[in-house]
Amino acid sequence: AKTTITPQPARDISQAQPEPISHITASGITETSLPKMGAPNTPATAMALPQPNSAAAPPTDRPALAVVMQGIGYSDTLTQIALAKLPAPVALGISPYVDDISDLIQRARSQGREVFVTLPMQSAHPEHVDEGPHALGYGNTEMQDRQELQWCLDRAAGATGLTDVSENGDDQSNGGYATTLDFAPIAEIMASHNLLYLAGSPDDGRQTKGMTATNWLNGDTDAATLDANLAALLPSASNPAPRILLMVGPLTPVAIQHLSDWLKGPAAKAFTLVPPSTFTDDGQTTNKQAEAAQISGAKSL
Repeated sequence: AKTTITPQPARDISQAQPEPISHITASGITETSLPKMGAPNTPATAMALPQPNSAAAPPTDRPALAVVMQGIGYSDTLTQIALAKLPAPVALGISPYVDDISDLIQRARSQGREVFVTLPMQSAHPEHVDEGPHALGYGNTEMQDRQELQWCLDRAAGATGLTDVSENGDDQSNGGYATTLDFAPIAEIMASHNLLYLAGSPDDGRQTKGMTATNWLNGDTDAATLDANLAALLPSASNPAPRILLMVGPLTPVAIQHLSDWLKGPAAKAFTLVPPSTFTDDGQTTNKQAEAAQISGAKSL
């Protein structure tokens, strides 16, 4: 049966007063005050995170960890909780179908967060998943694809980049639209807008500047399973995990709380938490990237 994704409206959260957010210091994650809301910064500085002083620079002997929390904006309550509890290097994944996406992007920027907007694209099995009325891909002409891309670009103004990952996971591996030659013009347009592209897996064959996820964590599960899956990400002799780019979704209360606790506890001792753009390369997924993903345990948890 075909599953239809019905975007849920998100109410205005601009007046919410979240708790202090966090940043990384040499001793782990410490608290810092929340930046005040205001006009977005210039594109060159909008995504810059607070710079620690020289005495508190992040250690370089730890593996790097980047996290993207998907599903932001469908629930205003969960969005407020996520923005309050998750440290600033944790990036946000937002669907372009979310009503108040511009306000969400502005608020994320005010916290020094990176934002990745999902680019709706037909999956390898479009008969099973409906990506919404503005999807690119199979059945579209090149002109239609360009029109739908422009719609998404307009919605994504101020974002760090686009991604083929939604709150439901990666739809593009093993033959999705992003892996085809038809996607090349789309990749060129994204690059011309200085947008990074976050691919859901090395199989996506990324064709433009950006980064590739190594792990996916299902947020719609029980607390014990979440804790076990998070613990499995910690470096060990058998899993050195030189770097991890973790995608988490969908947004649930248990996912927010247990990810927050893990980042303040075990992860703070084992990793240096960084924004996803730290892993940016010039594109064209290589064997080296695939090998790095395998080393860090590229899999769905």
